[in-house]
Amino acid sequence: MAADVITVDQLSKKYHVRKVVKQNRTIQEKAISSLVAPFRRISNLLRGNAAAAADLDEEFWALQDVSFSVGQGEVVAIIGRNGAGKSTLLKLLSRIPRPTSGSATIRGRVGSLLEVGTGFFTGIERTGKRLSQRLHPGHEAKRD
Repeated sequence: MAADVITVDQLSKKYHVRKVVKQNRTIQEKAISSLVAPFRRISNLLRGNAAAAADLDEEFWALQDVSFSVGQGEVVAIIGRNGAGKSTLLKLLSRIPRPTSGSATIRGRVGSLLEVGTGFFTGIERTGKRLSQRLHPGHEAKRD
């Protein structure tokens, strides 16, 4: 059995999005904002945006308790809907942000190709075959 090169244990990442408050406002700007605020809240409520109506800070979990391992020579695909946490997971593995909890252990080097359009190929089958040939020279990609 091949040794694990990537081990992820209970990995979680929480983001906190705060409301941006403009500093250095004049007394006139503060007064106008106080008068307009109730109408803005009602407008947001009518549009179905309760968080904006309450002027709340928001916390959300991009990843929560993710665990897996990848053995040497294994090929892995991370697939999911928009907002599922794919990019967050790859960023955590690349050590770009720190996880909120959990750990990720990587034996070897990691290079990140995030946010350069790597997931938007039209000929994905051909690209996957080329990638497989580069990762495993001398081995022919299997077809189902």
